[in-house]
Amino acid sequence: MNSLTGKHDTFNARVRKVSRLSVDGFPRVQASFYYLAFQDGLPTIDQFVLYLKHRMVTFCIPRRERMHVRAQILADSDEAERLVLEQFEKARDLFIRAKEQQKKAGEPGELILFVLLEWALRAPQLISKMYLKTSAEMPVHGTDGIHVGLHDDGETLLLYWGESKLYGDLPDALDAVFKSVRDFQEDAGKQKREIDIVRDHMDLGDDQQALRDALLEYLDPYSNKANKRRHVFACFVGFDYSRYEQLRKLHPDQVEEEFRKLFDQRAVEAIELLRRRLVADGMEVVNFEFFLIPFPSVKAFRTAFFKHTGIGNAE
Repeated sequence: MNSLTGKHDTFNARVRKVSRLSVDGFPRVQASFYYLAFQDGLPTIDQFVLYLKHRMVTFCIPRRERMHVRAQILADSDEAERLVLEQFEKARDLFIRAKEQQKKAGEPGELILFVLLEWALRAPQLISKMYLKTSAEMPVHGTDGIHVGLHDDGETLLLYWGESKLYGDLPDALDAVFKSVRDFQEDAGKQKREIDIVRDHMDLGDDQQALRDALLEYLDPYSNKANKRRHVFACFVGFDYSRYEQLRKLHPDQVEEEFRKLFDQRAVEAIELLRRRLVADGMEVVNFEFFLIPFPSVKAFRTAFFKHTGIGNAE
Protein backbone atom coordinates (compact mmCIF):
# COMPACT_ATOMS: atom_id res chain seq x y z
CA MET A 1 0.00 0.00 0.00
CA ASN A 2 2.96 2.34 0.43
CA SER A 3 3.04 2.80 -3.34
CA LEU A 4 -0.31 4.62 -3.08
CA THR A 5 0.99 7.38 -0.81
CA GLY A 6 2.10 10.61 -2.39
CA LYS A 7 5.72 11.72 -2.40
CA HIS A 8 6.06 13.88 0.69
CA ASP A 9 9.85 13.74 1.07
CA THR A 10 10.17 17.53 1.05
CA PHE A 11 7.77 17.77 4.00
CA ASN A 12 10.84 17.11 6.16
CA ALA A 13 11.95 20.65 5.34
CA ARG A 14 8.67 22.12 6.55
CA VAL A 15 8.16 20.46 9.94
CA ARG A 16 10.33 19.22 12.78
CA LYS A 17 9.41 16.43 15.18
CA VAL A 18 9.84 17.06 18.88
CA SER A 19 8.58 13.83 20.41
CA ARG A 20 6.17 10.93 20.21
CA LEU A 21 4.66 10.22 23.60
CA SER A 22 2.38 7.63 25.15
CA VAL A 23 -0.41 8.43 27.58
CA ASP A 24 -0.09 6.75 30.96
CA GLY A 25 -2.84 4.16 31.40
CA PHE A 26 -3.90 4.33 27.75
CA PRO A 27 -1.65 2.02 25.69
CA ARG A 28 -3.85 2.52 22.61
CA VAL A 29 -3.03 6.23 22.42
CA GLN A 30 0.03 7.86 20.84
CA ALA A 31 0.69 11.57 20.38
CA SER A 32 3.31 13.09 18.07
CA PHE A 33 4.39 16.71 18.47
CA TYR A 34 5.67 18.75 15.54
CA TYR A 35 6.46 22.39 14.86
CA LEU A 36 7.07 24.44 11.74
CA ALA A 37 10.71 24.79 10.71
CA PHE A 38 12.38 28.11 11.51
CA GLN A 39 14.17 30.42 9.07
CA ASP A 40 16.19 33.30 10.49
CA GLY A 41 14.51 32.77 13.84
CA LEU A 42 10.94 32.90 12.50
CA PRO A 43 8.46 30.08 11.83
CA THR A 44 8.06 29.41 8.11
CA ILE A 45 4.30 29.96 7.80
CA ASP A 46 4.30 31.04 4.15
CA GLN A 47 6.47 28.12 3.06
CA PHE A 48 4.17 25.73 4.91
CA VAL A 49 1.15 27.24 3.15
CA LEU A 50 2.91 26.90 -0.21
CA TYR A 51 3.61 23.22 0.50
CA LEU A 52 -0.05 22.62 1.33
CA LYS A 53 -1.13 24.46 -1.81
CA HIS A 54 0.94 22.08 -3.91
CA ARG A 55 -0.76 19.08 -2.24
CA MET A 56 -4.32 20.19 -2.87
CA VAL A 57 -4.64 18.21 -6.11
CA THR A 58 -3.60 14.88 -4.58
CA PHE A 59 -5.89 15.55 -1.62
CA CYS A 60 -8.97 16.57 -3.61
CA ILE A 61 -8.84 14.81 -6.97
CA PRO A 62 -9.49 11.04 -7.13
CA ARG A 63 -6.50 8.89 -8.03
CA ARG A 64 -8.15 7.51 -11.16
CA GLU A 65 -8.67 11.00 -12.56
CA ARG A 66 -5.11 12.06 -11.72
CA MET A 67 -3.72 8.98 -13.44
CA HIS A 68 -5.77 9.77 -16.54
CA VAL A 69 -4.37 13.31 -16.67
CA ARG A 70 -0.85 11.95 -16.17
CA ALA A 71 -1.33 9.67 -19.17
CA GLN A 72 -2.53 12.64 -21.23
CA ILE A 73 0.59 14.60 -20.30
CA LEU A 74 2.85 11.70 -21.26
CA ALA A 75 1.06 11.46 -24.59
CA ASP A 76 1.28 15.19 -25.32
CA SER A 77 3.74 17.16 -23.18
CA ASP A 78 2.69 20.42 -24.87
CA GLU A 79 -0.58 20.15 -22.96
CA ALA A 80 1.11 19.65 -19.57
CA GLU A 81 0.84 23.24 -18.34
CA ARG A 82 -2.86 23.50 -19.21
CA LEU A 83 -3.75 20.13 -17.69
CA VAL A 84 -1.84 20.78 -14.47
CA LEU A 85 -3.48 24.20 -14.08
CA GLU A 86 -6.92 22.74 -14.73
CA GLN A 87 -6.43 20.13 -12.01
CA PHE A 88 -5.32 22.74 -9.49
CA GLU A 89 -8.27 24.96 -10.35
CA LYS A 90 -10.63 22.02 -9.90
CA ALA A 91 -9.11 21.22 -6.50
CA ARG A 92 -9.37 24.86 -5.44
CA ASP A 93 -12.99 24.99 -6.60
CA LEU A 94 -13.77 21.90 -4.52
CA PHE A 95 -12.42 23.69 -1.44
CA ILE A 96 -14.51 26.75 -2.25
CA ARG A 97 -17.66 24.69 -2.78
CA ALA A 98 -17.08 22.75 0.43
CA LYS A 99 -16.75 26.00 2.40
CA GLU A 100 -19.99 27.26 0.87
CA GLN A 101 -21.90 24.07 1.63
CA GLN A 102 -20.61 23.33 5.12
CA LYS A 103 -19.25 25.90 7.55
CA LYS A 104 -16.55 23.58 8.90
CA ALA A 105 -15.57 22.03 5.57
CA GLY A 106 -12.80 23.14 3.25
CA GLU A 107 -10.41 23.79 6.12
CA PRO A 108 -6.61 23.59 5.84
CA GLY A 109 -6.59 21.25 8.86
CA GLU A 110 -8.07 18.46 6.74
CA LEU A 111 -5.25 18.90 4.22
CA ILE A 112 -2.59 18.93 6.97
CA LEU A 113 -4.00 15.69 8.41
CA PHE A 114 -3.89 14.10 4.95
CA VAL A 115 -0.20 14.95 4.56
CA LEU A 116 0.70 13.82 8.09
CA LEU A 117 -0.98 10.43 7.67
CA GLU A 118 0.72 9.78 4.35
CA TRP A 119 4.09 11.18 5.43
CA ALA A 120 4.41 10.04 9.05
CA LEU A 121 2.45 6.76 8.96
CA ARG A 122 2.68 5.88 5.25
CA ALA A 123 -1.09 5.46 5.34
CA PRO A 124 -2.55 6.38 1.93
CA GLN A 125 -5.84 8.18 1.53
CA LEU A 126 -8.50 5.63 0.70
CA ILE A 127 -11.16 8.10 -0.42
CA SER A 128 -11.13 11.80 -1.26
CA LYS A 129 -13.68 13.06 1.24
CA MET A 130 -13.34 16.57 -0.20
CA TYR A 131 -14.46 15.22 -3.58
CA LEU A 132 -17.42 13.39 -2.04
CA LYS A 133 -18.42 16.29 0.22
CA THR A 134 -19.10 18.46 -2.80
CA SER A 135 -21.26 15.90 -4.59
CA ALA A 136 -24.94 16.88 -4.55
CA GLU A 137 -25.91 13.22 -4.93
CA MET A 138 -23.94 12.08 -1.90
CA PRO A 139 -23.66 14.48 1.05
CA VAL A 140 -20.95 13.33 3.45
CA HIS A 141 -21.00 14.49 7.06
CA GLY A 142 -18.74 11.91 8.69
CA THR A 143 -15.03 11.97 9.39
CA ASP A 144 -12.56 14.42 7.84
CA GLY A 145 -10.61 11.68 6.09
CA ILE A 146 -10.28 7.94 5.61
CA HIS A 147 -6.84 6.36 5.31
CA VAL A 148 -5.58 2.81 5.47
CA GLY A 149 -2.42 1.15 6.74
CA LEU A 150 -1.01 -2.21 7.73
CA HIS A 151 0.18 -3.05 11.21
CA ASP A 152 3.76 -4.21 11.76
CA ASP A 153 2.45 -7.77 12.11
CA GLY A 154 1.67 -7.71 8.38
CA GLU A 155 -1.89 -8.95 8.99
CA THR A 156 -3.86 -6.32 10.90
CA LEU A 157 -5.52 -3.68 8.74
CA LEU A 158 -5.51 -0.18 10.26
CA LEU A 159 -8.48 1.90 9.17
CA TYR A 160 -7.86 5.54 10.10
CA TRP A 161 -10.82 7.84 10.72
CA GLY A 162 -9.60 11.43 10.44
CA GLU A 163 -10.49 14.38 12.64
CA SER A 164 -8.88 17.80 12.26
CA LYS A 165 -9.25 20.83 14.52
CA LEU A 166 -7.66 24.28 14.22
CA TYR A 167 -8.40 26.23 17.41
CA GLY A 168 -6.84 29.13 19.22
CA ASP A 169 -6.97 27.22 22.52
CA LEU A 170 -5.56 23.70 22.90
CA PRO A 171 -8.04 22.48 25.57
CA ASP A 172 -10.93 23.69 23.39
CA ALA A 173 -9.45 21.87 20.41
CA LEU A 174 -9.16 18.63 22.36
CA ASP A 175 -12.71 19.02 23.66
CA ALA A 176 -13.90 19.35 20.05
CA VAL A 177 -11.93 16.26 19.02
CA PHE A 178 -13.41 14.11 21.74
CA LYS A 179 -16.92 15.37 21.05
CA SER A 180 -16.57 14.39 17.37
CA VAL A 181 -15.17 10.98 18.26
CA ARG A 182 -17.86 10.35 20.87
CA ASP A 183 -20.60 11.35 18.43
CA PHE A 184 -19.17 9.01 15.81
CA GLN A 185 -18.96 6.10 18.23
CA GLU A 186 -22.49 6.58 19.47
CA ASP A 187 -24.00 6.83 15.98
CA ALA A 188 -24.14 3.33 14.52
CA GLY A 189 -25.70 4.70 11.34
CA LYS A 190 -22.81 7.10 10.79
CA GLN A 191 -20.28 4.30 11.28
CA LYS A 192 -22.12 2.11 8.79
CA ARG A 193 -22.24 4.94 6.23
CA GLU A 194 -18.49 5.45 6.50
CA ILE A 195 -17.84 1.74 5.97
CA ASP A 196 -20.24 1.77 3.02
CA ILE A 197 -18.36 4.72 1.54
CA VAL A 198 -15.10 2.81 1.86
CA ARG A 199 -16.63 -0.29 0.32
CA ASP A 200 -18.31 1.51 -2.58
CA HIS A 201 -15.92 4.37 -3.34
CA MET A 202 -12.37 3.38 -2.40
CA ASP A 203 -9.99 5.24 -4.69
CA LEU A 204 -7.15 2.90 -5.61
CA GLY A 205 -6.79 3.47 -9.35
CA ASP A 206 -7.46 1.04 -12.17
CA ASP A 207 -4.46 -1.24 -11.57
CA GLN A 208 -5.12 -2.29 -7.96
CA GLN A 209 -7.84 -4.93 -8.24
CA ALA A 210 -5.97 -7.40 -6.02
CA LEU A 211 -5.60 -4.79 -3.28
CA ARG A 212 -9.24 -3.80 -3.64
CA ASP A 213 -10.34 -7.43 -3.21
CA ALA A 214 -8.12 -7.80 -0.14
CA LEU A 215 -9.54 -4.66 1.48
CA LEU A 216 -13.10 -5.75 0.76
CA GLU A 217 -12.40 -9.00 2.57
CA TYR A 218 -11.39 -7.02 5.68
CA LEU A 219 -14.69 -5.14 5.42
CA ASP A 220 -16.80 -8.30 5.09
CA PRO A 221 -18.31 -9.01 8.54
CA TYR A 222 -18.56 -12.71 7.64
CA SER A 223 -14.85 -13.04 6.84
CA ASN A 224 -12.17 -14.07 9.29
CA LYS A 225 -10.15 -11.13 7.97
CA ALA A 226 -12.69 -8.77 9.53
CA ASN A 227 -11.36 -9.84 12.94
CA LYS A 228 -8.01 -8.37 11.89
CA ARG A 229 -9.42 -4.91 11.22
CA ARG A 230 -8.54 -2.16 13.69
CA HIS A 231 -10.14 1.28 13.75
CA VAL A 232 -7.91 4.21 14.71
CA PHE A 233 -8.96 7.83 15.18
CA ALA A 234 -6.25 9.95 13.59
CA CYS A 235 -6.54 13.48 14.97
CA PHE A 236 -4.68 16.60 13.89
CA VAL A 237 -4.80 19.48 16.36
CA GLY A 238 -3.42 22.92 15.50
CA PHE A 239 -3.44 25.57 18.23
CA ASP A 240 -2.08 28.98 19.23
CA TYR A 241 1.20 28.95 21.15
CA SER A 242 2.02 32.24 22.87
CA ARG A 243 5.70 31.41 23.40
CA TYR A 244 6.45 32.38 19.80
CA GLU A 245 6.10 36.03 20.78
CA GLN A 246 8.74 35.94 23.50
CA LEU A 247 11.18 34.17 21.15
CA ARG A 248 11.21 37.25 18.90
CA LYS A 249 13.44 38.94 21.48
CA LEU A 250 16.20 36.34 21.04
CA HIS A 251 19.03 36.23 18.53
CA PRO A 252 17.95 34.09 15.52
CA ASP A 253 20.65 31.51 16.30
CA GLN A 254 19.11 30.87 19.73
CA VAL A 255 15.46 30.63 18.75
CA GLU A 256 14.99 27.01 17.67
CA GLU A 257 16.91 25.49 20.58
CA GLU A 258 14.94 27.60 23.06
CA PHE A 259 11.67 26.78 21.31
CA ARG A 260 12.30 23.05 21.57
CA LYS A 261 12.92 23.36 25.32
CA LEU A 262 9.68 25.26 25.81
CA PHE A 263 7.66 23.00 23.57
CA ASP A 264 8.98 19.85 25.24
CA GLN A 265 7.32 21.08 28.43
CA ARG A 266 4.13 22.01 26.56
CA ALA A 267 4.02 18.48 25.14
CA VAL A 268 4.11 17.00 28.65
CA GLU A 269 1.25 19.31 29.67
CA ALA A 270 -0.70 18.34 26.55
CA ILE A 271 -0.31 14.65 27.37
CA GLU A 272 -1.83 15.29 30.79
CA LEU A 273 -4.72 17.15 29.14
CA LEU A 274 -5.24 14.16 26.87
CA ARG A 275 -5.15 11.73 29.78
CA ARG A 276 -7.81 13.67 31.69
CA ARG A 277 -10.11 13.83 28.65
CA LEU A 278 -9.64 10.12 27.95
CA VAL A 279 -10.55 9.31 31.56
CA ALA A 280 -13.58 11.62 31.50
CA ASP A 281 -14.92 10.04 28.31
CA GLY A 282 -14.09 6.45 29.28
CA MET A 283 -12.04 5.81 26.14
CA GLU A 284 -9.74 3.07 27.45
CA VAL A 285 -10.41 0.81 24.44
CA VAL A 286 -10.33 3.46 21.69
CA ASN A 287 -7.29 3.68 19.40
CA PHE A 288 -5.91 7.19 18.83
CA GLU A 289 -3.07 8.67 16.81
CA PHE A 290 -2.68 12.38 17.62
CA PHE A 291 -0.66 14.95 15.68
CA LEU A 292 -0.18 18.32 17.39
CA ILE A 293 1.32 21.44 15.80
CA PRO A 294 1.53 24.91 17.45
CA PHE A 295 1.09 28.14 15.47
CA PRO A 296 1.85 31.75 16.36
CA SER A 297 -1.78 32.37 15.39
CA VAL A 298 -4.21 29.83 13.96
CA LYS A 299 -6.35 32.68 12.66
CA ALA A 300 -3.41 34.24 10.79
CA PHE A 301 -2.42 30.85 9.37
CA ARG A 302 -5.94 30.20 8.06
CA THR A 303 -6.04 33.67 6.51
CA ALA A 304 -2.70 33.07 4.79
CA PHE A 305 -3.85 29.69 3.49
CA PHE A 306 -7.08 30.99 1.96
CA LYS A 307 -5.32 34.02 0.49
CA HIS A 308 -2.40 32.19 -1.13
CA THR A 309 -4.50 29.35 -2.50
CA GLY A 310 -7.08 31.70 -3.97
CA ILE A 311 -9.91 30.05 -2.01
CA GLY A 312 -11.13 33.36 -0.65
CA ASN A 313 -12.10 34.70 2.72
CA ALA A 314 -11.11 32.74 5.83
CA GLU A 315 -14.44 33.48 7.53
